[in-house]
Amino acid sequence: MNTMTQLMLEKGWNQMNKTKLKRVLAEETGCTIQHNGWTCGSCFYPLADELNLKEDSHVYWQAILHKRGDYDDFNEWDYNTDIFPELINELYNKIK
Repeated sequence: MNTMTQLMLEKGWNQMNKTKLKRVLAEETGCTIQHNGWTCGSCFYPLADELNLKEDSHVYWQAILHKRGDYDDFNEWDYNTDIFPELINELYNKIK
């Protein structure tokens, strides 16, 4: 197992499946307009702003896009995808 995979497992990345994340976002925002029931960014940002998250809400949105599989490679856009599992878990724990 490589270091990245180990980190993702430690941070709970695999424990947070797409269906669970999609459901909790839909329940909290009331929005299921994108990609087979995902919340849109316009509905996500006000929620994220209310949650008092550690990072800028845009970084959490990028983590969601990465989790749901919108883009193949965030690294070419200079995103630190190593922190995405932690951000997704923080977001989920604040919502649930």
